[in-house]
Amino acid sequence: MSVTPSAPALVGRAGECRVLDAFVANVRDGPRALEIVGPPGIGKTALWRHALQRCGDGRPQVLRTRATPEEMGLGMVGLVDLLADHEPQVLALREVNDPLERGRVVVRTIERLAAERPVLIAIDDAQWMDWISVRALQFALRRLDGVALGVLATRRAGAPDRFAVARLVPADRYEAVVPGSLDLAGTRALLAGTVAAISRPTLRQIHATSGGNPLYALELARAFVSGVEVTSPADRRLPPSLENAIEARLETMPADLTRILHVVAAAGTPIPIAGVRRAVGRPDTDEQVTVGERVGLLVVDDDLRVRFAHPLIASVVYARMTTLDRHAVHGLLAGLSDAPDVRARHRALSSTGPDASTAALLEESARRAAARGAADVAAEFARHAVRLTPAGDVGAWRRRAVAEIVHLAALGEVGAALEHAERLVEALPRGPDRAKVLVQWAEIEDGRSDAARDRLVEALDDAGPDRVLRSRVLVALAWSGAIKYGELSLAADRLREACDLAGEAGADDVREDAAARLVHVETMRGRPRPDLRATEALETEPAEGVPVLRAGPTTLVARQVAWSGDLTTARRLAEAQCLAARRGDLELQRAYRLHDLALLECAAGEFARADELVEQGRQAADDAQNSWAARVLLHPRALVDAWTGHEDGARESAERMLARAEEGRHRPAMTRALGVLGIVALVESDAVTSAVHLSRAADCLEEMGAAHPGVYGILPDLVEARAVTGDLDRARSALQTLADQGAGLDNPWVRAVGRRAEGWVLLADGDPDAAAEAMSGAACTLDELGYRPDATRALLGEGCALLRRGRRTAAAEVLASAEQRFTELGAVRWAARAAAELERVAPGRRRGELTATERAVGRLVAEGRRNREIAEAMFVSVATVEAHLTRMYRKLQIRSRSELTRLVADGEVEVEPVPEDGAAGKV
Repeated sequence: MSVTPSAPALVGRAGECRVLDAFVANVRDGPRALEIVGPPGIGKTALWRHALQRCGDGRPQVLRTRATPEEMGLGMVGLVDLLADHEPQVLALREVNDPLERGRVVVRTIERLAAERPVLIAIDDAQWMDWISVRALQFALRRLDGVALGVLATRRAGAPDRFAVARLVPADRYEAVVPGSLDLAGTRALLAGTVAAISRPTLRQIHATSGGNPLYALELARAFVSGVEVTSPADRRLPPSLENAIEARLETMPADLTRILHVVAAAGTPIPIAGVRRAVGRPDTDEQVTVGERVGLLVVDDDLRVRFAHPLIASVVYARMTTLDRHAVHGLLAGLSDAPDVRARHRALSSTGPDASTAALLEESARRAAARGAADVAAEFARHAVRLTPAGDVGAWRRRAVAEIVHLAALGEVGAALEHAERLVEALPRGPDRAKVLVQWAEIEDGRSDAARDRLVEALDDAGPDRVLRSRVLVALAWSGAIKYGELSLAADRLREACDLAGEAGADDVREDAAARLVHVETMRGRPRPDLRATEALETEPAEGVPVLRAGPTTLVARQVAWSGDLTTARRLAEAQCLAARRGDLELQRAYRLHDLALLECAAGEFARADELVEQGRQAADDAQNSWAARVLLHPRALVDAWTGHEDGARESAERMLARAEEGRHRPAMTRALGVLGIVALVESDAVTSAVHLSRAADCLEEMGAAHPGVYGILPDLVEARAVTGDLDRARSALQTLADQGAGLDNPWVRAVGRRAEGWVLLADGDPDAAAEAMSGAACTLDELGYRPDATRALLGEGCALLRRGRRTAAAEVLASAEQRFTELGAVRWAARAAAELERVAPGRRRGELTATERAVGRLVAEGRRNREIAEAMFVSVATVEAHLTRMYRKLQIRSRSELTRLVADGEVEVEPVPEDGAAGKV
């Protein structure tokens, strides 16, 4: 975990901030009050500051004070702070000894200030404000009815409510904000300014120990030392300031309470009071628990479960226990528990040497934990299982060691998983056991270096005649070759061999996995398997929740569905996979799943959402030490930048991708990088450069044998770039390749982008009518499929074709629509291109100028005519009137007939009479 110096942002408080923003906005309707109430460190002051930051120009003037315990006994400190910028009033207060007169001075001061601008009295830690200030403010607030005044105060939960502001304003004008604990995601966002990367287990420990308290979480994060492995609750070290404060409280506790505290701390989770009684074995257990409640150490929930008042106390109590005490208490709890996983945990923590039965229990517990998505718990159980396995049981030790490696990797502890795997490989002789470890090692290492392929070749030799093991190795080798290097034909051969071997050995799970990947690779080669429906593929998903370190069947199906043009289903499946990875703590895979969903959001034109997903993926990749995923995420990062007007950023990301891909001959990554560079050049109207990049990408596709147009989406853009540059022969060649590849596919997206590409060729060939027709049809289909960016690009092409044909009015309408849609997408540069074309065909239209027909429609609307009446007066159809109104609303940036009527009445929109012969309808 590396530390960065930047300060944390206010996170996880969107709801509270909305309440505070509304309160500040309504101070003018005072008097009103809002209190922020919560325990120390929960973020009360941060929210208080947020509210004060909203008090800028035109907002309430702020009178603020921050009280401290040391100043409680001093007189009038709070009032002096509040009125620090108003010296005459401060002097007046100091000259007054009568409490009533002092209160009247405060009343007069606030009334005078509020007459100029609303006033906000802001008090941080109101429980410590001095009594003189409290009483003066209470006197004033009872007498300031109807004044534009607000009181914003923070107060520590459980402290005496000295100010009692809730009783000083009407009940309907008092609010309380009680900040809750941050969830795991909120804690990670909070720590982003303090730690550059943090493993999932460490994050969970910080979150659990801090109880979601922001201040405590930050302190714990700063106290963690990079590289220190936390293997038990006793290893959790708190910052000295926190630990010393809690220890001081514990020193004053009665000795009879110690045993109970030890039991509750060792339990790890809330423990039934009956369990505490059995573990402690004293007749006065209930009385001592009550003592623990009274002094603020323990809490008994409604379901009669005992827990610590805060997880920090549990950490300190557990750390103070001696090793013998811990072993004894865990042994006792193991004997009392009926839950197998709880019993296994306590047996592990009470065992000091090899124990075959306990190791077996822990192995089963690890499997159950993985099945329910608790990867961190599974890794902990697996580690204890390895530790407690007797030396002579080599098979069990190797199996459990591999399980620990898999759980660690899935959890995102890639560095630790690789270290374990390397030690295991060195410890094992050549043979099947070593081959099994090499497969796991290679799957983890594959994204970090190119050594994984060599290790898998070694594993194939070590596997010997074991058909199941050989098939597993072949699947791993094929998948790495296909996805990383683009060796699709070789991968297909290896997967077919794996299917045969697994089938002969009766290993259905391996055969189904190999078959699912074979379908995927063959689809990339342009040979989809319509006989395998999505629902059948999904049935091959591992049933027991055992972590898979590469893409599973559902992910493969989501990608294939996306390539087929069913964007809606693909997004739904990808969203579910992201959710599953997050819930199951599958951090190694989560970055990839976020990558997949980000690409689909780009295709749908949801670039803001895609940007969020890329940032989440980048953080997940960094936290999991997953450098390959970080590189993969450069693709959607570059696409978002290319579409949203950040071409330099897009180019930088794509060039980084390309440089790394060329080093390792990673042709899929090279293709994606070149595709982005081609898009960037197109959006910059540099078709020549675009054609160069996209031609290189097409060469990569040919080398890979990738023949499905939906996988990389290169060919439609290549056709457009070549056509725009006038390279018609090569444009037609690429168009023919696109048609040939799409001929065997029932793929509406491929057909639509093929029509769009054909439109550019027809336009370059001098047939604008046919080009416009092709583009229009493509835009309609792509809209229906949900591919809004592709559809709008087709509209832009249609507008250019109509302009070439001389149909200026129609061209203007289409180009105006394209500009509006690009703007809504946030596609700044594309919108500028559409705007430039629109200005060529209809100068002034973009500036909101109405045509003669539109001005005539405006007059009739202002007269109160309905659309049918307007149509009859102008000798046009009702649909034409509606189209004119839509364009007028867009130009004038209004939404209704009433707004149009008002603009006409105010003279802001010029109108003209309707010609008697209806000529306006012919414009």
